[in-house]
Amino acid sequence: MLLLSHAGRSSPTDTTSSCFPCSCFLSDLTDLAHRKLIIVLSLIGVVASWSLPHLIRAIHEVHAFSTVREFEIYNMIDVQQVEAYRSEYDSPDYSIFGRVRDVGGLRFYFPVLSTILSGLFAAIAILAWRSAPTGGSS
Repeated sequence: MLLLSHAGRSSPTDTTSSCFPCSCFLSDLTDLAHRKLIIVLSLIGVVASWSLPHLIRAIHEVHAFSTVREFEIYNMIDVQQVEAYRSEYDSPDYSIFGRVRDVGGLRFYFPVLSTILSGLFAAIAILAWRSAPTGGSS
């Protein structure tokens, strides 16, 4: 566990040598309280990275629906062009709402990125859980 070691210091109390600016924080990660804090924050990160994309997708779909509805109210949609597109491309299930909803690829990218981010948070929690205390104060 390279990240949870004493970051290149000869002893946990040695403050004179450091490999990088956050080495004193990394040396304290072996403390039980810090491990529990990292585990709790990582689990909160898992929940947030799993639920927020679903919320954002729902907001995006509501916005797409309201945009299409506003276009319909103000007669900004050419129904003849939509019918021509359906017949030309042999796509009877073509809908303007579906096209507006798919702008940005949120239906594909958010679940993928959410899964990756949740996995990273879970990995951090597992690493913090499995790191053994090295005799620091508890």
